Amino acid sequence: MAHCVIMRDMSPANPASNLRETKKHRTRGRIIDAVLRLGTDDGLEATTIAAIAAEADIGPRTFFRFFPTKEAAVVAPEEELFRNLLDALGDVGPTELLGTAFSRAFDIALGRLDTSWRHRFRGAAQLLESSPSANAAAMVLCARTREQLHAILRDSLQEAPQHVIELALEGVLSAWRLARRDWIAEGSTDPARLHALIRRNMQTLEERPLAELTFSGGATGS
Repeated sequence: MAHCVIMRDMSPANPASNLRETKKHRTRGRIIDAVLRLGTDDGLEATTIAAIAAEADIGPRTFFRFFPTKEAAVVAPEEELFRNLLDALGDVGPTELLGTAFSRAFDIALGRLDTSWRHRFRGAAQLLESSPSANAAAMVLCARTREQLHAILRDSLQEAPQHVIELALEGVLSAWRLARRDWIAEGSTDPARLHALIRRNMQTLEERPLAELTFSGGATGS
């Protein structure tokens, strides 16, 4: 199976370092929350870094220590999920079905994220619908993640033709996007429900190939 593309830090824990990391994590969360609140209320394009910094109770320079742009802060929750997914794929053992492996990896990844992440993820997804600049940043993140997943599949499916790897990758990404869309539309913040939607979509890919679907003709316009 695929090897993890994220190197794990195996160095001994340092209490002082852990405290600094906790403070950084909290500050990062405050910045994301501020961006989401102001971006939702006033529009992301109209929201300034100064206003975000004031809302998060930090200085503008501190903002740029965490994020290069306000759009990067909006896509941060999804980026965090993808980082965990890439890491989790290294914990999934060999399996006969690719969909099963990715379902398990998503379960592991989502299990590592807390309640605050779920609320930020939902808020970010809603803001993406109204902000062209944030949506563009999300597309860049998606492209980067796709490249990393492609490398994993290429290593894992060494005997598969290139077009099969590409189709498998697009199927996995589509299964995730549809699950994400349905979860957001339902108004849920329950990770178990998101797990279920991902598993449903992956299982559909495995059990209902195109060969089983009959095209009944194109829709006719009035």
